[in-house]
Amino acid sequence: MGNWLNGELNELGIETMLVDLGTHEMQGQTLQLAAAIIGRLGSDPAKKTVLMYGHYDVQPALKTDDWKMDPFTLVVDEDSGRLIGCGSTAGLNVLEAHKNLGIAMPANLRFCFEGMEENGSERLDEEEVKNGKDRWFDGVDCIIKITGPGQDLHSGLFGRTVHEPMTDLIKLVSKLVDHNGDILIPGIDDMVPPHDEEELCVLRLFIEI
Repeated sequence: MGNWLNGELNELGIETMLVDLGTHEMQGQTLQLAAAIIGRLGSDPAKKTVLMYGHYDVQPALKTDDWKMDPFTLVVDEDSGRLIGCGSTAGLNVLEAHKNLGIAMPANLRFCFEGMEENGSERLDEEEVKNGKDRWFDGVDCIIKITGPGQDLHSGLFGRTVHEPMTDLIKLVSKLVDHNGDILIPGIDDMVPPHDEEELCVLRLFIEI
């Protein structure tokens, strides 16, 4: 799956590097961890540089989990034309649209895709992932790093005596979006044009589904 995704990114003109995360011991077996993929597109100093994160692994799924078909066999629904399958939704269609229409991206993009998100993002913090051989994420305009104690601390003993990293995360997220889901970043709504009638028709279709 990682190799396939890497090829799709290359097709979109994204320079990539596969990062081997090593192996993992489980139930007496040595298993190869899914590779991380880091990438970059654009190097215009006049543009902002944005880091995009994604993961290509999914939760386990069985047909007995209320699926009407094998969840890992991609099916095209004849009535709606939808692609149905576990993990079939994609986040690269915006990049594909820009490429096909010949429209330049408004920002330089950096990418980090992993195949271990559903298993705690094991080894995603490896130095080679964070920087790569050529410091792939240099130029990203804002990177927030929150650190905490090096081990679990029980709240019954350490509550309110040790600063809780989750509190910092809550405060940061509360500055980005409110309880209604409205984005609080100044000016971001001005960058998005209103829906046209064709887009509204598509949205109504999903609401009906």
